[in-house]
Amino acid sequence: MPFRICKTIEIENGHMLSKHSDKCQFPHGHTRKVEHRPHASLENLLTVLGIGPATLTKIRTHSRLSNR
Repeated sequence: MPFRICKTIEIENGHMLSKHSDKCQFPHGHTRKVEHRPHASLENLLTVLGIGPATLTKIRTHSRLSNR
């Protein structure tokens, strides 16, 4: 099973649009998820403290990079 190396942040926010005729007319909240993938290639993982060539070789067998 391939793994994605990323950082996911959840942001809580709320709003109300008093002139809206649907749910937004009343105060309510949303949870947004933002996913950050800073590594364009697996070789870039060598810049992460604690990942050396041996660890990168282990990671490579279980990883793939995608545009998603």
